[in-house]
Amino acid sequence: MSIERFERPGFVLEPIPSTRVLRLTRNEEPFKKVQELVGVLDEVETQLRLVDRAQYGLLIDTRRVIGRTDPGFERAFRHWRERIVGGFARVAVLVQTPEGREQAARHAEELGGHVFAFDDEAAAVAWLSEVRSSA
Repeated sequence: MSIERFERPGFVLEPIPSTRVLRLTRNEEPFKKVQELVGVLDEVETQLRLVDRAQYGLLIDTRRVIGRTDPGFERAFRHWRERIVGGFARVAVLVQTPEGREQAARHAEELGGHVFAFDDEAAAVAWLSEVRSSA
């Protein structure tokens, strides 16, 4: 089974053509309440269950959003970060700023060696595209 473009307030999930890479883009639309974030991430995670994650790379593009560090959002996102990236062969987090790279690197350390931060989209997609099918 495959994933088609899936769009909700705050996020777009879509396959990158001719690759085994899915792109999850966080757009500028803010979440005013933690419950809004949780609801959308629940839908995203449901879509991600449609693919064999071990056969795919996931590109998380955060370049268009300013991160939030308030405790409620941090707790909610920590839980979802683990659920969303879990099982993927590789995960690249695409960031815009040095501060974003530092934050993504901290999160990647918590999640394991299959998650890396990039500030170059082509390099991130190339790294993710190295995922090989075990079939």
